[in-house]
Amino acid sequence: MYRATIPKQPKDTVVLFYINATDFETNSVTSNVANCTVLDLPKYYLTISVQPVEGGATTPPVGLRSYTEGENATVTITVAEGSEFDYWELDGTNAGTTTTCIVSMNTNHTLIAHVKMKTGMLIEFIVGGAIAGIVIVAIAVFFIRKRK
Repeated sequence: MYRATIPKQPKDTVVLFYINATDFETNSVTSNVANCTVLDLPKYYLTISVQPVEGGATTPPVGLRSYTEGENATVTITVAEGSEFDYWELDGTNAGTTTTCIVSMNTNHTLIAHVKMKTGMLIEFIVGGAIAGIVIVAIAVFFIRKRK
């Protein structure tokens, strides 16, 4: 059996190449012409998402992406303001805490970037919401009393 690597060609291209084999016992050379049809490698799909959705954006963007078998998919998360990256989940398993994840595309995969709101921002949100609620109630009471 012979193995040859040919330059990238469009699908269904017929490539003609020559094979020369030497029999070292008889010192004779045999030449053959061979045809080879270029076939597409299998495609696998990577589904990318961010949890929660407003936690950030990925490169490539969230959604379904197609890759050739054996290709590495590199995904990077950029978190939204007030959030911090937590971890990657690849097919239900923790896949690391760096902002870039490399997935070997040997089957279909699901990749989720988990993001969490910064604790300080959460407290500010709660306190800010409470203060806004008090101000709204105070204004409502003021207008109700003024109408009387």
